[in-house]
Amino acid sequence: PTIQPTAIHSDKSKSNPNTQSTTEERQFIGCIGEWQAYQFMKQEFGPNVITPDSWVSEIRRKFLPPIYGEPDNISDSHGFDFRFTFNSKRWHVEVKSTKSDETQFDLGVTEIEASVRFANQNQLGLWRILRIRNTLSKNPNFDWLPNPFEEEYKDRFRFKENGMRLSYRPMKS
Repeated sequence: PTIQPTAIHSDKSKSNPNTQSTTEERQFIGCIGEWQAYQFMKQEFGPNVITPDSWVSEIRRKFLPPIYGEPDNISDSHGFDFRFTFNSKRWHVEVKSTKSDETQFDLGVTEIEASVRFANQNQLGLWRILRIRNTLSKNPNFDWLPNPFEEEYKDRFRFKENGMRLSYRPMKS
């Protein structure tokens, strides 16, 4: 399949209070979203490309635990949920799902670190976001988004609210 990354952003200054979720709801939506992403990408890229081993986030354990002899590369520290090769290009896909049609989402620390590391480094492969809107509906929407830290796409995204929170180690004087 030919997949063209597109980018969307929101002009809303605040998130819609009607779409805010509890921690448990967000975790549930994240689990369902990753399962939908797995199924969607199997259709888009083929079942020989998207295998259980392609799914590297901890959520995979809830659906497809590693089988005996399979290398266990499952971890939430990767900064992406899926890793595979398609048309000689290495893909790293972070899944972001919400129950609404909202175009805002959060990136965690490992996701930011990975997206920055892959930005403009073609030899490392692609880092992309598979955005799933209306995850709990009968017809979820799938959007391919580029890496927001790649130079050519920076103007298509906005960092909202607090941006990112940093911590540091004091320097010894």
